[in-house]
Amino acid sequence: MHGRKTGPVLVWIRQSAKRVSKEGFILILALLVFVAFLVLTPDSFPREIRATLAVMGLAIVLWVMEPIPMPLSSIAVIVALAATGGVKMDTALSGFSSGSVFLILAGFMMAKGVNNTPLGSRIAYILLSRSGGTPGGALMAILLALEVLAFVIPATAVRTALLLPAVVGLINSLEQDRPAPNVRRMLMLGLAFGANITGIGLLPGAIANVISAELLGNFTGSPITYLDWMLYAFPISLALIPLTWMILIRSFPPEIQRFAGGTAAIRDQLCRLGPVGTEEKKCIAVLALTMVLWMTESIHGWHSSVPALLAVVLMCLPGVGFTSWKEISQVQWGTVLLVGTTLSLGNAMNTTGVAGMIAGSFLGMGWVEDMLAIPVLAVAVLTVFTQVYHLGVGNVATVTITLVPIVLQLAYHTGANGLMLGFATGLASLYGFVLVVEAIPNVMVYGTGLIASKDLLKPGIFLSLAATLVMALAAVAWWPLVGLVK
Repeated sequence: MHGRKTGPVLVWIRQSAKRVSKEGFILILALLVFVAFLVLTPDSFPREIRATLAVMGLAIVLWVMEPIPMPLSSIAVIVALAATGGVKMDTALSGFSSGSVFLILAGFMMAKGVNNTPLGSRIAYILLSRSGGTPGGALMAILLALEVLAFVIPATAVRTALLLPAVVGLINSLEQDRPAPNVRRMLMLGLAFGANITGIGLLPGAIANVISAELLGNFTGSPITYLDWMLYAFPISLALIPLTWMILIRSFPPEIQRFAGGTAAIRDQLCRLGPVGTEEKKCIAVLALTMVLWMTESIHGWHSSVPALLAVVLMCLPGVGFTSWKEISQVQWGTVLLVGTTLSLGNAMNTTGVAGMIAGSFLGMGWVEDMLAIPVLAVAVLTVFTQVYHLGVGNVATVTITLVPIVLQLAYHTGANGLMLGFATGLASLYGFVLVVEAIPNVMVYGTGLIASKDLLKPGIFLSLAATLVMALAAVAWWPLVGLVK
């Protein structure tokens, strides 16, 4: 009897020991990578570069293998940045003064506020009713909705924040009867990946686009207009939508073929919500005001985080609002910490010169000149390299700022087509499909707790390869037609 009582305890101890040993091994590996960069990097490199390289290696191991929660890893990275003396404390914490951090925080709060009304469920059921009653149809509806929103909302994070409550409500409605983890992963990653790929097609669709266009305009002496960017990039965005749909369907085969009762049952659920109530009307008004302010950013000059924060205030304001601060503040603060740390690490790499050194050491190899002379090969190699580089440098703007100028200079000195190569590099900087920290939509979706970081690996790798193929085909079949390749 005594043995039977202690049996489960012994099993628990053995399982815990295995778990601790695995996590401990990964932590030791992370420390070894950290020490290796500090010790083995040539002494000719400045101390700041060696220290920042070590912290970057530590961060990649911790964020990829996740032996401890990612927010805790983020704190460790901040400590390492400051303790090694690679950068000053102001730089180590600089990411937390970025508007992107507050945009994400406000986005989570807005999503929480919307979900405190029936509006999220209403949008979810409307979305479902137009999906043909299948998970695949719902995924395509999400991807197409993101593409349409890209015309009016100039930020991937904002588009993600708008659809996040609807997709979460959609998943909750699907899992009422039984869990459907593959459908959950498929739809959540559809939102994240869809926001990234739809952001490339239009000039204001992502901050990196604006940065790339400015750099390219300075290089060529003529500005890259809205129509120029759309002509070059929008077909690529459209081509990636069905590819993303197919990859996610294959990576996560849905456990259910059709929603229970089909679209009729979905419409019935929509009818049960009744007419739009006062709280929903207030919510719609706040969201409408926020969208107008986002769309008119070029007029008033406010950062996208300002209208989002204003929306949070209005949602909680007595008489005007429809929720409370206690309700709306229950968000994933650890995710906000993760974003701030990622931006800080990107700033540190820029400040110390690590980012430029990494890019320059690869792109400055002797065979690069021969490669740049063949457009399709150059675009394919630059797209792959940019995506690999993005694995270590999570901030998209940092990737763009550090790589595009180097590519333009290499093209200038080798006589290659700088406009095409710089454009391809800037476009590829938005492809962040493998790690959570590569793109803000990834972080926002991960912050819901509905997916794990490992869920991105398989579909992310395949989508990265698909994006490379599409870019190479564009260099051969599309860009020569529209004057980008001459």
